[in-house]
Amino acid sequence: MHGLLRSTYEEDFAPGKGQLLPPGTYRVMVEEAGEEATAKGDTQCVRRYGSVRTREGGEEFLLPNGARMRIGGRKIFVRSWTKHSNPQAEAIGQRELKREAAAAGLMERPVKGGPAVELDFPSWPAYCAQLVGKEFLVHVKHRPKFTRVGAELVRAENEDGSPAFDVEVDDWMSL
Repeated sequence: MHGLLRSTYEEDFAPGKGQLLPPGTYRVMVEEAGEEATAKGDTQCVRRYGSVRTREGGEEFLLPNGARMRIGGRKIFVRSWTKHSNPQAEAIGQRELKREAAAAGLMERPVKGGPAVELDFPSWPAYCAQLVGKEFLVHVKHRPKFTRVGAELVRAENEDGSPAFDVEVDDWMSL
């Protein structure tokens, strides 16, 4: 019998496989970007960063415990609100997009005390189209993952019972 995929525990499911990218600064390239709308009419700019490397361009590095971390084909997924019914959520999303645009060279970075600068695109889809292929640095951190159980949000857990985390971008910088 020939199946579509072959899997072993050691190759695909053993602890440590697919471990999270450690907090730090990484070089990335935007592989995909677009705008998505929610059922409530809010919109997000959704991006997928790939070609993840160390700041210096390396594909692996040593962890504090001495183990070697190979970045491999990891991806970083980012969502930022462009329009939201909650003004605070919208402001946070747009602040992220301003930092990303400046890091990607699509907008000047404003100087303290200087004039305001604008992201000069006619629409978010037009911005997203120009963003694809751009390279810059991102700083990532770990954010606790939550899941909904009925009406309640609870901390998500891994199979071994340890707390689950997601990788979150918290800053964008130019190369």
